[in-house]
Amino acid sequence: MELGKVSTLDSSSEEAYKLNITASAITITSAGKAGLFYGLQTLKQLIDSGKNVKACNITDWPSFSWRGYMIDAGRNYQPMDLLKQQIDVIAAYKLNIFHFHFTEDIAWRLESKLYPQLTAPETMLRNKGKFYTQKDLKELISYCKARHITVVPEIDMPGHSAAFKRAMKTDMQSDSGLVIVKNILKEFCDTFDVPYLHIGADEVKITNKNFLPEVISLVEKQGKKVIGWEPGVSLQKAPSGSYGWKTLQRLAPILR
Repeated sequence: MELGKVSTLDSSSEEAYKLNITASAITITSAGKAGLFYGLQTLKQLIDSGKNVKACNITDWPSFSWRGYMIDAGRNYQPMDLLKQQIDVIAAYKLNIFHFHFTEDIAWRLESKLYPQLTAPETMLRNKGKFYTQKDLKELISYCKARHITVVPEIDMPGHSAAFKRAMKTDMQSDSGLVIVKNILKEFCDTFDVPYLHIGADEVKITNKNFLPEVISLVEKQGKKVIGWEPGVSLQKAPSGSYGWKTLQRLAPILR
């Protein structure tokens, strides 16, 4: 394997690779480590049951920069070994985003050292007592990073938060609820090395017009880029205008 420029329609892509197989050598060339990794995945797929591989010359690069796979563990818990099994499969098919949704009406499944009651079994409606520790999520982030996959964690708010309300005895959009949410977000951003945080913001009636603007501002000040569902934040108005489309326009560059 060697680092080098690969001539493609997207010559700047470090995910592009060239795989050359002859009778005497197998060479994978890419401008970046991700491309070398993807070239190796293709080589593995070409090896037949007899451990042979046919001669070929492949130049490949992604059509989409954001190639995602989502797991909703908030509704249905999945153990770490099962998550890793799926991550291995998506890595083999060159997906590069793992969207991990772990808070829901059913259960809140990420440990908070500030608010351990969030993951108390009695607050969960299914798979009671099953959640991910902070160590678990750090391990998943590292596991994905080694496979050139970015974890996009989702803490859904202010909708899909019945488990939060059961645990904290207050609604997210109340004054006291917003204080708790901000503390959770600060803890999360200080703990986990991820570039993005998905805040959901869909399928909910906005009763506190300050909730989303303050949450988005806080997360951005913590050095994370914010992602939200659409439609969702379009359900309310902010001083800057329609929060749905305007917010997504502002966030669009991270998806390019």
